[in-house]
Amino acid sequence: MNQYRKNKGYRALFNATMLTAIGNSLFNIVFIVYASQQPFNKLAITLASMTMFIPAFLDPWVGHLADQTIRKHKWMVYSRILQGLLFVLLASIVMLPSSMMLFLILLVINVASDCLGEYGNGLCLAYFQAMIPTEEVDGVMGFQMSARTMVQLIFQGIAGWAIVQMNYQYSLFGLINACFFFAAAFVVFVHQKDFYLNKGVAEDAQANDAEIEKLSFKESLRFTGKLINKNFALKLLLIVALFFNLLGSSFGSLLNISLLTLSNMWIQNFAQTISLVSVFISVGVLVGSFTINGLFKNWEPHRIIMLALVVMMCFPINILFIQSRVLLFANVLLSGYLMGKINPRISAMMIKIIPQDKLAISSGIFQLIVLIGGPIGQVIFLGSANLFSSTISWAIYLIMTVMILIAMKRTETLNERKMLKAINSSPQS
Repeated sequence: MNQYRKNKGYRALFNATMLTAIGNSLFNIVFIVYASQQPFNKLAITLASMTMFIPAFLDPWVGHLADQTIRKHKWMVYSRILQGLLFVLLASIVMLPSSMMLFLILLVINVASDCLGEYGNGLCLAYFQAMIPTEEVDGVMGFQMSARTMVQLIFQGIAGWAIVQMNYQYSLFGLINACFFFAAAFVVFVHQKDFYLNKGVAEDAQANDAEIEKLSFKESLRFTGKLINKNFALKLLLIVALFFNLLGSSFGSLLNISLLTLSNMWIQNFAQTISLVSVFISVGVLVGSFTINGLFKNWEPHRIIMLALVVMMCFPINILFIQSRVLLFANVLLSGYLMGKINPRISAMMIKIIPQDKLAISSGIFQLIVLIGGPIGQVIFLGSANLFSSTISWAIYLIMTVMILIAMKRTETLNERKMLKAINSSPQS
């Protein structure tokens, strides 16, 4: 919050990021509503849900483009203008008679806009590294994540209500969405002189004088892979985050399946219960990310993830043996709180460790590898719940959580022993 007040460049980037997040949040919900009204609504909703992952899978390539971009401040403007123009195009064709071809075109527009958004975010990372003091990076990332989470919560709710009040005028909604992207572009454009990649040096001068080594995508991938592999802390964090996502991405869906038959754990009814679960997670994330410099301030990110896994281990224990509503919502709130601590720490750690010209692609590769854990977890846990029963699925969940925790602790202990051995064997001065 302190940097937001004092740092003009960061304040402009933050405001532009929030305006872009509003645009993304608004239409993601509205597009699902649009899909539900198509004659082929089941297929449409399935396609719309599946394509939400495409930008994440393209993150390394998009990150590479962002890293290789000269005059990043100009392309932050252009990318948001392009997003706005895409939604102007969407608004002009969305009211045409429904057809699979039209739906696919709209789907491509939505995915292209999300990819441009990722590109813009990748361009911002270098500025965060340059403009934010190292000791304040954790707090800044926490503040940004809490604000983005709040924006998504508020505007997704507004979008669902507003499209009904507007009598499903998707064309008008598309134009409103475009205005947020144009506003984000305007904010960046007006404050271009406040951005720098090297303190005290205008970026245009840097771009003119810089001898930038242009690397191919393959070369950038190889370089980034070596960088992550050489840094034990980053490598351990990547592995821990992968397994955390494997478990974390499935517990919500698995919990929903279990709650269908566990009416004793309902708050009035099933629908209200799963809605409250979502609210508690969001509140936990907000509190955790907003108080990033509070509890667990001095903990390493992988240790917070290990604590989160201990908390997540309580879900199967509660569902299988206790079935307490109080324990369920306490676990959900605490899980969200720890998630709010983890994500900003990961972003901050990468900003501190990764070279400026490899930040975006490193972030993209990291997110892609962690994302892979999601579908694997869905196949294991939801597959076993449908083939056998949710009880067996929760038992597998519990066993895997314990095994992952033991493996992580052993890895951490072995590394500490290696470091101690290296120190003891080093020549004494």
